[in-house]
Amino acid sequence: MTLRAQSWWTAATVLTAALIVTLSPGGTAQAQDAGSTTVTMTSEPGDWIGQGRSYQFSSAAGDDIWVEADNSSRWIKLSITKGGVLWSITLAAAQAGPALRPGGVFTGAARYPLSTVDQPGMEIDGEHRGCNTVTGTFTIRDIVLGPASYFGPNLAYLQRLDASFEQHCDGSPSALRGEIHIDEPVAPPPAVTLTADPDVVGAGSDVTLTARANLIGRQGSVYFLDGARGLQGGTLVEPNVYTGRANPGEGIHYYTATLSLLGTSLPELRSAVVPVLAVSGWPAMKLAVTPPGPVVAPDAGNTVPVTLTATDLPTLPGAVHFFDGTTDLGEAHLALDGSATLTVPAAATARPHRFVAVFLPSSPSGAQSTSALSEYEVRPCTCDHGAYVPLDAANDSQPYAGGLTLTVAAGTRVQLQQIDPSLPGGHPVQGTDPTGHRHAWVFTGRLTGVAVTDSRPAQPGWALTGQAFDFTNGAATVPAANLGWRPAYDTDPGDAEGTVNLGAEAPSRLLDPGSEGVAVPRLIAMAVPGSGLGTVRLTTDLELRMPDVSPKGNYQSTLTLTLINP
Repeated sequence: MTLRAQSWWTAATVLTAALIVTLSPGGTAQAQDAGSTTVTMTSEPGDWIGQGRSYQFSSAAGDDIWVEADNSSRWIKLSITKGGVLWSITLAAAQAGPALRPGGVFTGAARYPLSTVDQPGMEIDGEHRGCNTVTGTFTIRDIVLGPASYFGPNLAYLQRLDASFEQHCDGSPSALRGEIHIDEPVAPPPAVTLTADPDVVGAGSDVTLTARANLIGRQGSVYFLDGARGLQGGTLVEPNVYTGRANPGEGIHYYTATLSLLGTSLPELRSAVVPVLAVSGWPAMKLAVTPPGPVVAPDAGNTVPVTLTATDLPTLPGAVHFFDGTTDLGEAHLALDGSATLTVPAAATARPHRFVAVFLPSSPSGAQSTSALSEYEVRPCTCDHGAYVPLDAANDSQPYAGGLTLTVAAGTRVQLQQIDPSLPGGHPVQGTDPTGHRHAWVFTGRLTGVAVTDSRPAQPGWALTGQAFDFTNGAATVPAANLGWRPAYDTDPGDAEGTVNLGAEAPSRLLDPGSEGVAVPRLIAMAVPGSGLGTVRLTTDLELRMPDVSPKGNYQSTLTLTLINP
């Protein structure tokens, strides 16, 4: 979608800013940290690279060997570090020739990447020695590519390789010969999991968050979120384990851990949502459970219907949900007398049920409130007689999985309109400048036609984010940080069930110097687990603040929307 803004300077001058919505592909890329790799080389006297010596490298001996391969078998690269000394090996098929394949013999190779389209390429260098020209040959006895790599687009995991090579440097008759043997298991993908202890606490009490991350051999960092609100970075307490501390205020909180891997093209990875319920020590709301406990289940089903009633509710707009521990039992029915009730089945369990009423305000800025926690015991039926009739139902249908989709209306195009620069809102004064210098042109618009549809019965939740690139006009650039936004529901918000939270407003950097605007991934909306079934329609109000010294012309940017499936 393209975002355009009509300049007010002259009738013939048009300032155009393009906001193009693209959907990010679901796949990711990965390179490889070799675990079962050996490289041997023998250099003849007079060979410049090997200096007439023999070399052996092995990942089993602790040598650092990094392997890369493209997903069409056109080239492979090895980077080796041993004793602080670097070596590299590159073998590449000719651009116009066959790919690297089992049984392939590649003769007449020249220095990579300077070889012609009809020549294979190769280059072996190390210890700060390289060749100006290379001639040689290499043989691929076996090669097997695994799944897509995690560390870059168009890369693959090199699972197995058996190859030999011979290189001559700068026309020398002396050769450097070597063997490469790789036998790798398929590495598990990067991931992060989160636990919270305890999961039900008094409001303001400590909760320990523990994240366990698979860093796939790279460096990374973990930080924690309470909904969309960032908490703190994790502290590394042992390999791949990070901890943090939260002090949740009154109400239900949904924590996640986010993993960022350094030196990769991966987006941030998020853990599943972990709920924590913080209960007020001095509650205003009252909770009653009927029938009073403890109760004995009346039959072998070992469940009892109980009615939860909340009274003395806040007078603010909102809804009441009942919880059993951190399990959301559902939204209560509001009675004419101002109470809220919900009837649920309570099963006989080893531990008492922990019922709590939680008031969730309609306004995102409103504060949650809770009743006191009510422990409720259901004891198993002591049935010693009765008749039992088995019931059977044959289900011939496959389980329904549903799906999660992001749609943008066809041909959607947002055109930014410039606010009249003769008005204060169109050419605002910079408050921190004592001279009152007017420093920005202001453009506004609205992104519409965005919808998320979730038909998955499990309702695991989802998150929709957006990130913009810099605006460009030839050599002129306006940073994406100058673009701010405010997510909102569409006038027809759809029929999504449960709780779908909007992301926070992100102001332009020229409005708030500490803001990154939309230059970094920003949350548009998020459905918590157990919510989001159906369709939610979203809009985003946009405000671009462009320095008033910017050249006239057409400015374009790209906005990427990413739908995250936890």
